[in-house]
Amino acid sequence: VEWAALRDDHAEHLRRIDRLADTARNTLLNPTNELKSQVIDLLDTRVRVLRTERCPTCDGKGLLPRRPQLDEWTRPRTGDICPTCRRSKTIPILEITGLLPIVEDLAPDPRAPTVPFKLRAIN
Repeated sequence: VEWAALRDDHAEHLRRIDRLADTARNTLLNPTNELKSQVIDLLDTRVRVLRTERCPTCDGKGLLPRRPQLDEWTRPRTGDICPTCRRSKTIPILEITGLLPIVEDLAPDPRAPTVPFKLRAIN
């Protein structure tokens, strides 16, 4: 019966996708530096600083009022280093662009079509 064969085909396709997703999840949760580099290259990722803005956490001072407990961010006489800007007083607003490959097969094809993407920071 043709519909049963199609259903079995579809079920096998879904199992294959599920296995692929599990493998990808496990790999991407603990990426090596080489894998990170390959992903950036594959996506043809470009990062551009659009502008910088005053850090909202410290109001552009780079330091926060001193906390009573001492830790790695505490400065005994001047205050605590801002954990958001790390004392740079500003935060960058970035634009990240690249290309997402359309993956239909497991084997990568360098001529495969791609979908451009653009990410912008939202305040």
